[in-house]
Amino acid sequence: MKITNDGAVMTCAAGHSARAVDDQRPYGEWRVSWLPDRTVTRNQAVTALVLAACVTDGATGPAHQHWPHVQGWAAELGLTAPDAVTAIHLASTY
Repeated sequence: MKITNDGAVMTCAAGHSARAVDDQRPYGEWRVSWLPDRTVTRNQAVTALVLAACVTDGATGPAHQHWPHVQGWAAELGLTAPDAVTAIHLASTY
């Protein structure tokens, strides 16, 4: 799982991205492609991209070995794991 960061934009191999709201404040608020209606911190943006990459790689339910991580990352974003999986999949279909 690789995340590329150029300072104001982060991307992951799953095709999701995060952008700083203000390019001059990379440690301020960020917007994540699969969470379009809210802003998050830079650390939450990294978490959101790791979560998206893991879900895209198949961690979509309790049977997957990484599901406990998915649950933890989703909780860091104030979401349940099933809600995060749904949001990631919906954003991936556009």
